[in-house]
Amino acid sequence: MNNKIQVIVGNLGTVYSGDDMDAAQEVYDEYIRRSDEGIGRVADEDVAMMVDGEVEHEYFGTASMAGYS
Repeated sequence: MNNKIQVIVGNLGTVYSGDDMDAAQEVYDEYIRRSDEGIGRVADEDVAMMVDGEVEHEYFGTASMAGYS
C-alpha cells in the first residue's frame, strides 16, 4: 500500500503531493534550504512533511519563532 505524502510550506501551501518518499524528501529539503536562506515567498516559512495525514518531519522557520506566521 502506498502512503499519501504531502510537503506543505507556510505562505505557499502544498508543494508536493504523491507517494514517492524520495521525491518528497528532496522537495522538503529544498524548501527548508529556501526558507533558511531567505529566498522569495518561502523566506523564513515553516515546512512540514505529512504521511497519511500525520506529521513526519517539521521545520520551523524564523517567522514562526518570531510570531509572524
